[in-house]
Amino acid sequence: MSDAESIDTMLTPSFELEMAPLYPLLHPSVFEPHYLETLIKGESLLLASIIVIAARYSKILADNRGDAVHRKLSQWVRQRILAIVDGEPSLRTISSVEALLLLSEWPMLPMSRAGADSSCDPMSEEALLLKPSLRYDAYSWAYIGMAVRLAQELGLHDMVNLAITKTNVNSWKQNRMLKTWVYAYNADRQCVSD
Repeated sequence: MSDAESIDTMLTPSFELEMAPLYPLLHPSVFEPHYLETLIKGESLLLASIIVIAARYSKILADNRGDAVHRKLSQWVRQRILAIVDGEPSLRTISSVEALLLLSEWPMLPMSRAGADSSCDPMSEEALLLKPSLRYDAYSWAYIGMAVRLAQELGLHDMVNLAITKTNVNSWKQNRMLKTWVYAYNADRQCVSD
């Protein structure tokens, strides 16, 4: 088993058990072993987001490996988020919406900005913007905005119409679309009320 496989087999269950119950966006079928190949091949941003979050917040990896995994994989996740902004067709998926919503709840550590904090006047606008809580709020709002826009583009809001008209919405993938839209809508409404 490679290092990457062992990290995945530790962090994904850690996320499922420790974090997913706190923000139960993801359908349990996403965590089933038979779905792993789909995550790797078609929903890699979601898988990477799960691993990034678990690496940052879980203490399951020894010797500060979680921090190293988080920082390295965060670079890749950020590149994929930029690809979403650039309109990459392969990332226009429900799993990308889910990844953005998860990252709005558990933001990645900011990229290092050597010297930025020390060179600022403590009362300057830049210094205020660099405060971690404000930075995380800004990340969350940006991720929520992208998630809602992408969800609308994918037509996830139409799942509400199907549910209201009581059309047969019983497959886990249909429930996944409906649940993701509900979470995106609620996150957007929360941002508006803040």
